[in-house]
Amino acid sequence: MKILYEDDAVIVVVKEAGVAVQSANIGRMDLVSELRNHIHSPYIGVVHRLDQPVEGIMVFAKTSVAAAELSEQVRDHLLNKRYDALVTLEGEDIPVKGTLRDHVIFDRRNNRSFVTEASAPGAKEALLDYEIKEILRGHENRGAHVEIDLHTGRHHQIRLQLSHAKMPIIGDRKYNDAKKPRNGGLCLAASGLVFIHPGSHTRMEYHTEPGFLNKKETIIADL
Repeated sequence: MKILYEDDAVIVVVKEAGVAVQSANIGRMDLVSELRNHIHSPYIGVVHRLDQPVEGIMVFAKTSVAAAELSEQVRDHLLNKRYDALVTLEGEDIPVKGTLRDHVIFDRRNNRSFVTEASAPGAKEALLDYEIKEILRGHENRGAHVEIDLHTGRHHQIRLQLSHAKMPIIGDRKYNDAKKPRNGGLCLAASGLVFIHPGSHTRMEYHTEPGFLNKKETIIADL
């Protein structure tokens, strides 16, 4: 756990890939447990989440008042998250930038989401913007570095929507059926976070460089 900022109201950290935010398994360390040990308090307010295989920046509240205000920012789309991903391009006519708007449904039994019709029972709208920042060429595949601005927080949303748009994320074992890289995990990271501090009401902005971007050429070549 890397701490980017901490005061009496909030703590901003970088979650490592493979670490659960909260774990139901007794005896298995998770990020919330680590934070409780760090601040020596049983209270940690979880206001947003990241999938276990995803690395990235998260903010947690240290008081219930801060948690309520940050949760309101999530509902009002004032807490903004930017993601970086490495993907394979499975089509020749994929736009360099665009908006993906789908309706998705969550299959709780299989812990997997699906794109469906808007009229389907339980369907919810999923919305994100993406931009291809760089195209990378391997031996047999085209890869790309993609930036994503997430506007809704559906289950596995980025992984599902990019796969549905013929841009599956490298290393995704649920939504990418292509050959997996020999090294590395899911190439998706929450690399940017903006929110309003619940105490001072100042704008807080943080960025981090995902580790997989430092070896993107090797990852694409290994596909």
